Amino acid sequence: MTDSNIIWNHLNRHYDNSHPFIYQNCVNKKLIGSNDISYKIFSAIKDIFCPPIDENYVKNIIKQYLENKKHLYKNGKLSIKSIY
Repeated sequence: MTDSNIIWNHLNRHYDNSHPFIYQNCVNKKLIGSNDISYKIFSAIKDIFCPPIDENYVKNIIKQYLENKKHLYKNGKLSIKSIY
C-alpha cells in the first residue's frame, strides 16, 4: 500500500460525507473557503503523517481528496447531508 493510499483511506474514514468540512467544501463555500478547510484537515492529521512523509505531499493528497468529493457531488454520485 502506497503512502497516498494510506492518507486517502484515513481521510475517507475520518472525513466522510457527513462531516461538516465535506459539506462546506461541496455545497456552501461562503462560510469557510476550500483553502481553510484544507489547512484545518492538515493541522489535524500532520502529527500522524508528517514525520515520515513530506508536508507538501500530504497537503496535495488532501487537496485531491476535496476536489474528488466536489466532483462526485457535482455529478450526482455523492449524497451529502446538511450539517444543520
